[in-house]
Amino acid sequence: MLSTVACCFISAVAQCQRPFLAQFKFAPGSRLCLVCQDRNTLRQEVARLDLEEHWRFRLRDEFQTANSPDEPALYFLTGKHDD
Repeated sequence: MLSTVACCFISAVAQCQRPFLAQFKFAPGSRLCLVCQDRNTLRQEVARLDLEEHWRFRLRDEFQTANSPDEPALYFLTGKHDD
């Protein structure tokens, strides 16, 4: 049973898949962090990975990296496991 933070970086090349996450058993209160290259993809990935049933994601748990203007920002969304 996992009780630490799990992190998934979502890009156009490599995507985390639902069966991959389903093989893990998470303890109540575990944290999941999704990392994407744009804000809209964060919410799409939550739906695609079917995370809303067991994970709680809130807008205040969404962050953006502070980069120089010539580098694209990364967006983070953290969620807490309910079960």
